[in-house]
Amino acid sequence: MLYALVQRLADLGAEAEGRPPRAVPRPEHDLVLPDQLEVMAADLLRTGDATALAAAAAAVAVATDRL
Repeated sequence: MLYALVQRLADLGAEAEGRPPRAVPRPEHDLVLPDQLEVMAADLLRTGDATALAAAAAAVAVATDRL
C-alpha cells in the first residue's frame, strides 16, 4: 500500500510539472519506502500546485485509514 502512495504522489508531481508519469522503481527492501515517500512529498510540495497538493492530501488520508 505504501508503494502505491509513493507512486500516486509521483504521478501527481509529474502532472503538476507538466511531465509524463513514470513508474517509481520498486525498492529491493520495503524499508526504503518511507524515504521514497518523503522525497515524493517534498518534490510535490515544491510544485506549489494546489490541486495536486489537495489530491495528495486525500491519497494520504485514504492510505492512513487503510493502515
